[in-house]
Amino acid sequence: MSEFAPKSEFESVPETIVAPVLDYRRHPAFSAFASISAKTDSIVSACVAEIDAAFNDSEALGDSLDADTLTGYDARVAPAQARLLSALVADQAMAEDTQNWLAQSIAESLRMLREELQILAQQQRSITQHRLAENKTARTFIDRGITDIALPPGTSTQWLQQSETLRQGMRAHATAKPALRQHAAIPEYSSLGRSIVRQLHRCGARAMAEQLQGCSLEIAYMDLHYSHPKQSWYKHCYADVGLDTSSHSYLHYDYHADSQKLLLYFAPVAPENGPFCFIPGSTTWQRSAFSHVMSKVLDKVHMALFEPSCPDGYYRARFRGELERRRFAGLPSAFQVTSHFGDDVIDGSAASKLLDQHEQSYTEIDRVVLFNGNRGIHRGGLCTAGERWAVHLGLHETPQRSAWKLLRNRLGKVRAALR
Repeated sequence: MSEFAPKSEFESVPETIVAPVLDYRRHPAFSAFASISAKTDSIVSACVAEIDAAFNDSEALGDSLDADTLTGYDARVAPAQARLLSALVADQAMAEDTQNWLAQSIAESLRMLREELQILAQQQRSITQHRLAENKTARTFIDRGITDIALPPGTSTQWLQQSETLRQGMRAHATAKPALRQHAAIPEYSSLGRSIVRQLHRCGARAMAEQLQGCSLEIAYMDLHYSHPKQSWYKHCYADVGLDTSSHSYLHYDYHADSQKLLLYFAPVAPENGPFCFIPGSTTWQRSAFSHVMSKVLDKVHMALFEPSCPDGYYRARFRGELERRRFAGLPSAFQVTSHFGDDVIDGSAASKLLDQHEQSYTEIDRVVLFNGNRGIHRGGLCTAGERWAVHLGLHETPQRSAWKLLRNRLGKVRAALR
């Protein structure tokens, strides 16, 4: 039985837990830098609270959300957005490139929040239509943000054998560049890809994902990830200020709300191999909706504007150097957020204890794990011994395509399989 199975068939996870909010102004890597003015910080926090209230009221409508409701939501959010931007522009201590970064991130975050309201309503309508609350597997996902589905015995071993050539190539890459993350695409129309897709259909994982999402889904990516002890891409972010790598390193949220995530193993995984870990119920923890989305967008827009890099391959390059730490420390407190926040958790802190209390690992083969990576806190691949071979799949809404675009899409997948 999966470690994620609830104690009783329809056990719910309490919804009163508050998601951890890190105080970067007391963090050793940021505390020495100047903070934004208390006035600007107060204005920004008030605007964020207004946006959150509008979002929460609209989300509470569930499947009754309609075009008129969204229009009302837009009307409530617009003044807060205007005051937010005005406060940032008026703060003369903030550099122009930082203001530009924040302005772009705010606009994108509000777009994503509006889209998320539509997705949540779509999901709720499908849950009701398909009576998913009466389905044990689906109900576990609804309540805990994660569920798993059995595959025929021996399936993972078969895939391990089929992937031998691909895995040999990945080991060679890892030998050449041991510090970096190693992953390779599995073409959907390759022999291995077709086998995986076929089993997702047969076990019902694909149909379950579509019913939970409320729309037809297609594979956005199907990647094999290789983890080994010599990798260091998640380590030593704050070694310069005397901090060891956090025991919560790589805990994160995914970027998109419009996708479903799946994971499966090709070989057994022990605790030292870097198993996939998830915090069941973290999808319902109380948090600022706007800051949650902003944490992802700030990361993405920063990468595009400033193009930070790190010589040793550390994956959050902007948190390594003084310039970007200083920029981050000068942000409003509501914007001192990042999607991959685990690296910043101080061991022994309240946030650390909360995460330790709830984090669970998954180690079984011959199963498909379906999880909500948008709102659920998760990580995997932090291998300290042996190896881990895990497939990550992303399913996103199937776009409307003309016959010509549909043909081009399929031909592209065939070409990828032939390479």
